[in-house]
Amino acid sequence: RCVVQLFVNQPEPITGFGYVGGRSHHHAELAALCDGLLQHSDWHNIINQQVIEPLNAITMASKEQQQARTAATKVDFFTMLRGE
Repeated sequence: RCVVQLFVNQPEPITGFGYVGGRSHHHAELAALCDGLLQHSDWHNIINQQVIEPLNAITMASKEQQQARTAATKVDFFTMLRGE
């Protein structure tokens, strides 16, 4: 986890929080930095377009690949009655 304070043309600092699984301090710091910048009106759209949207696209592509691999192994079971 990481907490950062940003002093971005405002009288009060912006506080960003980052929590990630594992032990990557750098990853938590980047998450906190993005959280802080998303709270600033000048940076919100930039961070959203250059960080959030690409990460969403990667996540969706990964989910679609997993669904395709799962669908490829699908087995349809049916029962046949004797004598038909």
